[in-house]
Order: sequence, then structure tokens, then C-alpha cells
Amino acid sequence: MKTIAIIPARAGSQGLPGKNYKNFMGKPLVQHTMEQALGVFELQDIVVSTNCEEVLSIAKKCGWTDVTPRPEEIAMSNTTMREVLLYEIRKYEANFGVKVDRVVLLQPTSPLRREEDILGAMGRMNEVDVDMVMSVYPCKQNPYSVVMEYNEEGLLKKVKSHLFTTRQSTPPVFCINGAVYVINVPSLLKDDLSHFNKVVGYEMPENRSIDIDTDWDWYMAEKAAEYIKFA
Repeated sequence: MKTIAIIPARAGSQGLPGKNYKNFMGKPLVQHTMEQALGVFELQDIVVSTNCEEVLSIAKKCGWTDVTPRPEEIAMSNTTMREVLLYEIRKYEANFGVKVDRVVLLQPTSPLRREEDILGAMGRMNEVDVDMVMSVYPCKQNPYSVVMEYNEEGLLKKVKSHLFTTRQSTPPVFCINGAVYVINVPSLLKDDLSHFNKVVGYEMPENRSIDIDTDWDWYMAEKAAEYIKFA
């Protein structure tokens, strides 16, 4: 069973320009994910997928010697994650002459994950027959009680109708935090991640579940890092 990790870090972030190499708690943001991956995988089994010169430089300082830029045609703002993953999987298989069975997607925008989260999600994948395991956290914005949307009449209604009388009696719900995805490659070959039917979660605490996409996210991630004594 061959498993590799892929760290996608393209240039041109629209929400927070230059975020992948911006300094976060003493290191470039992407370096935290690189080091976490190196705590779990051999270097040759970690793919840094980028078209950003700054990220390429950081990768080389962390030990990668043969990182090549991702082609611009799969580094566009409308490029799907599936396209990136399949490109890197096929490239890895061609380079090493092996078949990849699973891929662990580690996004640089989740710096507060730990090595134990990566291992935990991979272990969860070994326990069940699913398309994907993804990291989640208990969500306070429960659609049974506080999440609303406008209906066709322009009136706010709860996203999920129910007969529960108290917040405590509603089913627990979970939010995707973007930190770890363990993906079955045969499933990825058939369909996009968003269309997978067999998905389970690996639960992480809320204070390590911040996905950085805006200045406010960055601020909150720094405060969370201080709170959990992140190093």
C-alpha cells in the first residue's frame, strides 16, 4: 500500500497574497506543513506542488533538491484540487515506477495541525472502506439551531428543519477544517473529491482547526498558536 503526501502551494492567492511564504510564528507558513509532513513521511514521498519561486526556495532549504515548478496550466485560480493531485500522482508514479494507492493532502493554510493528526487520519483510513478521511472539528454553528438561509419568499428559515426543542438535543455536526485529507486514489480517478459518497472524519479540536485565507484568519491563527503554545 503506497501512500504519498502532497502539499499544494501555488502562487497568486486572492484572499491573502503571498500567504504561503509569509512569516507565521517564526517561519514561512508553508514550512510548518513541510516539517509536519517530514515527521511522518520520507522526503521522497512528499510532493511540494507549486509554481511559486519563494515556495521552491523554502522547499530547497528544507531538504528538497529536485522540486520542479508546477505547470502554469494547472496553477490557475480555477484549477481544481483533483487536477493538481492527479498530475502529481502520475508524475510520481512515472518517476519512481510505483503505483500510488493513497494520497494525503496537506494544505499549507492549516499550520496548527500536528504529526499526530496526519497519523490519526491515516489510521482511520485503515479502519474503514471509504473514499476519503478528512479532518473535522465540532461545529458550534449547528444547522438545526442557528444556521439560516433565505427561502424563495425572501424569508430566513433554518437550513435544517427539525422537531428538537433544545439546542442540547440536536445531533452533533462537524465542520471541515482543511488540515488533513487521506484520499483513496482509485476513487479520485473516478470522481472529484466533492462527489465522494463514502467519507468519514478525523476529529481535531477547534483551537487547531483554523484554515487561513484572510487577514482575520491569520490573526486568529496567531492567537490560537499562542494559546496552544504552538512551536
